[in-house]
Amino acid sequence: MQYPLTDFKNKAAWQVCTPKTVADFSAVAYFVGREIHETEKVPIGLVDSTWGGTPAEAWLSLDTLSVSPVLRAVMKARAVDMDNEATKLLQQAVQDEQAKAAGKPVPGHGEEKIIPWQPAVLFNAQIAPLTPMPLKGVIWYQGESNAGPDRAPYCQALFESLIEDWRMKWKQPDMPFL
Repeated sequence: MQYPLTDFKNKAAWQVCTPKTVADFSAVAYFVGREIHETEKVPIGLVDSTWGGTPAEAWLSLDTLSVSPVLRAVMKARAVDMDNEATKLLQQAVQDEQAKAAGKPVPGHGEEKIIPWQPAVLFNAQIAPLTPMPLKGVIWYQGESNAGPDRAPYCQALFESLIEDWRMKWKQPDMPFL
């Protein structure tokens, strides 16, 4: 996703929490939501927008990633991976043109694929469409891919920027972020 989506392609619907529906849901979110419901005596709605094993920079907006010299360094480190993906896409385009020229069917490459390690891609695909929704807080436990020795120096800047970015997108400067 090169640009932030304004809506999801596949419409999701709220589901009542049952043993069947919770089986494929975040256990951490379930237990936090249950605790809040029992303590505060209010209905709780939880949104699970996750992709395991992904780096934090995939969850930041491109405008936030581009303003900090530290975060620009993160994007530069990812450029090699992005160049590899661009090469693959170029090869697919050449295959398509060759098939058309030969009067053959164009190979199916599928819809735009989400490459979850690309900077801003998960923000664009999974967070941007949620920003009109009122939130009371965020439970964050993504970003384990940032734990390696080559990425650890950027963790503090990434996570501080992510929190600030999402609070700004939801226009809630004090939104709880756990």
